[in-house]
Amino acid sequence: MFYRLTILLLLVSSTAWAAAPAVVHLESQTACLSGQGIAARLEALVDKHGARKHLSVIVSDAPATAGRLARLRVVGNRTGEVLLEREFALQVEDCPSAGDLLVVVLEEFFESFPLQEWVGSTEPPRPETIFVTRDLAELAGQAFLALDSRWPEPGADIELGLALDMGSSRHRLVGSAALRLCAAHDLGGGSYIESLVLLGVGWRSVFGKWMLRAEARSGALLISGFGYPKNYQRWMLWAEAQLGVLWAWKGVLLGPQIAVSPLWHQVETTAGAKRTLPWLRVGLVLAWPFWSEKF
Repeated sequence: MFYRLTILLLLVSSTAWAAAPAVVHLESQTACLSGQGIAARLEALVDKHGARKHLSVIVSDAPATAGRLARLRVVGNRTGEVLLEREFALQVEDCPSAGDLLVVVLEEFFESFPLQEWVGSTEPPRPETIFVTRDLAELAGQAFLALDSRWPEPGADIELGLALDMGSSRHRLVGSAALRLCAAHDLGGGSYIESLVLLGVGWRSVFGKWMLRAEARSGALLISGFGYPKNYQRWMLWAEAQLGVLWAWKGVLLGPQIAVSPLWHQVETTAGAKRTLPWLRVGLVLAWPFWSEKF
């Protein structure tokens, strides 16, 4: 059993040695360089400096005018770059010490050559892992309540509505529908009240916890008189531009808003009392997101 294990280990070792890449190549070897174990000595030196995977050593000799011409080269395995090339003119009497000469020159090369830095600069860059993100489109709904002051004729209103926005997490198209009821104004011997039904379209952008929202809104304005001997109602066109800055806080959105209308409607009584409807609103809006779906 012991002999079988020994033979198996020898076979494995010999297989591993055969599979190891050759790092020393002898080209056109002649009697001058043979019989000195040059390949084994140079290969041991390469292994000593941990360069087997990175460098190859090539030794060749050829006839010269008077003797032999030996050449030692060190080549990068991946790049093919010649890192060392030395030639030696050898006489016949120099052949016995030629192996020692090559070993000394190669040792000097390894002592001065920055192998690790060279390997790091020549190795191909590692493939980068690229993460591709897709900003999913989202459809979301909000309910909102706004309380506003109105100018230049002082007043107030309350507005209830629903908004639907669609787009990415940062930029979205906005659509809204709202019902606004304004505080009554005295005029002459009675009062009048404004009611509005509005549809809006706009854009909103998110910056961290802050949201900037702009809309163009249009709809119908109903003026209703009461307290007069004869009360009238009148439908009129309404349009406005609205801008709001909202802050996300505990699941709701809260912030100021301002709106301006280019329409300066006027109401009057048969007795000649007149008043221009407020065209500027400044107030506070509170919105509750209640639904969303990504696609």
